[in-house]
Amino acid sequence: MKKISYKIYPNQKTTCLTFSYDDGETNDIRLSALLKKYGFKGTFNLNSSNLGKPKYITEEDVKNLVKDGFEIAVHSVTHPFLETLAIEHITAEVLEDKRALERITGTIITGMAYPFGTYDERVKEVLKACGIKYARTVKYNGFNFPADFLEWHVTCHHNDLDKVSIDNLRYSNILYVWGHSYEFRTEEDWQKFENNLKRVHDNGSFWCATNGEIYEYITAQRNLIFNADLTAVYNPSAITVYIIVDGTVVELPSGKTVSI
Repeated sequence: MKKISYKIYPNQKTTCLTFSYDDGETNDIRLSALLKKYGFKGTFNLNSSNLGKPKYITEEDVKNLVKDGFEIAVHSVTHPFLETLAIEHITAEVLEDKRALERITGTIITGMAYPFGTYDERVKEVLKACGIKYARTVKYNGFNFPADFLEWHVTCHHNDLDKVSIDNLRYSNILYVWGHSYEFRTEEDWQKFENNLKRVHDNGSFWCATNGEIYEYITAQRNLIFNADLTAVYNPSAITVYIIVDGTVVELPSGKTVSI
C-alpha cells in the first residue's frame, strides 16, 4: 500500500500559520500593518454595531483590511453570551452581523469567533443554518486541526508566542495565534510581539493564510476521493490541494482525477 501523507500545504510548506483577532478596536490598524510587514495573514472578527464608534475601526478601515488580504469574520452584533439567548436572538446576532459585514466588504463571510469563546450545541446549529462554516473558540488544542471546525480551538494567545518552539513546528500541523489588539498597551508589548513575528518569519516553513483559507484547504483535503487500491484520487473541490505519496509531493488540481 502506498504511504500517503496530507501534511503538505501550498508552496510546499509543512505547517500552517494564522492569526485571529477580535472586537475591532483601533489598534487593529497598527496590528494589521505589522502582520503585513512580515507577510502574515489572519482574520479580524468584528461586532458590526461598534464600527465607527470611539476606539473602534470604521467601515473604511474594514475595507482596507480586505484590500490588504485579511479576512473579516462574524463576532455577533453586540457581543453577548450567545448560549444564554433564545434561538431567534442567537440567529439575529449572527445573521445581522454577517449581513452588515458582507455589505461593507463585498465578500461572502463564512467564519466566526464566539463572543467570550462560549457556545453550546444550540449555537452551533444556528451557525450552520446561517452559513457559518467555522467558528473559533478560546480553548487550546496544541498544534492540531479540529475534527469539527465549529469548535476550532487555538494554539496560543499572542502573549505566549515566545514560549512556542518554532524549530519543532515541522512536526505540527498548525500554529494558530489569537488575541485582542487592545492588549498591546505599551511600546514594550508591541516590540515583544514584533520580535516573535520576526522569529516566526525567519523560520520560513509556514503557509501563512487566513482562518477561512485554512478551513477551505483542509476541508478540500478531507473530501478527496480515492479508488479502492489508492492508485488514483479525485479532487472535487474548487481549489488545488496537495498530498505526499511515497515521499513525493503530488498536485491535485480542482475537479481532476490524478493517478498516484
